[in-house]
Amino acid sequence: MFSAHLPRWHPDQIPGPPTRPDPSAGEGTEALPPVLCRFLLAASRQEGTQKRKELKSVGGSKSLIWEKMKEKVHFSPVLLDPNTANRWLHLSGDLTGVRNGETPQQLPDNPERHMKYSNVFGSEGFSSGRHGWEVEVGDHPHWNIGVAKESVNRRDECSASPKYGIWCLVHREGKYTNGDGQTVTLTTILRRIRVQLDYDGEEVTFSDAEDKADVYTHRDTFTEKLFPYFLKITNH
Repeated sequence: MFSAHLPRWHPDQIPGPPTRPDPSAGEGTEALPPVLCRFLLAASRQEGTQKRKELKSVGGSKSLIWEKMKEKVHFSPVLLDPNTANRWLHLSGDLTGVRNGETPQQLPDNPERHMKYSNVFGSEGFSSGRHGWEVEVGDHPHWNIGVAKESVNRRDECSASPKYGIWCLVHREGKYTNGDGQTVTLTTILRRIRVQLDYDGEEVTFSDAEDKADVYTHRDTFTEKLFPYFLKITNH
């Protein structure tokens, strides 16, 4: 089981405490422990751009800049979108958790639904500004975490790579890649991952939420709305 939350920036509100957010699914028919997404933030385009300039002038890694950004935002829950969830995925009643079922569910064949892979999207997409969330993956052996464009292929074969509109970090049995065949070398095991989307800055950055170390950054030009993306490999 995993749970999720995404935050929003409200310029006129006082920053609230971080909430829990986001994802991962089960292996085979096993239910997985919760995956928590915290510190999700979404700044307005103007606020995000100005704050980014201020913080970059201070210097430091993207993770340290993110820590400073967290002090400036208001957090609110981000929910998983049941209309996008693969039929093998069972979402919790509050839409903050997901697990794999023993059999596929009989769900509407709506165009948003992922039919080929065990994917689920966050309910809110972004087309500007800075946004972030944390995902606790624990010891799960197979997962993809990142962002995907709204028009990504949800019906047929589709590699989890920028070529197909998915910018992610991939984990398979202790090995990490950037989703495009490039190995990401790490000296530690990731158990909680921070995802930072800077839409206007054209970056998606992954870092270790526990020691604040930067892991990998995708740099690309985004042309449509992006959604938090989660995949958990199953054995069905």
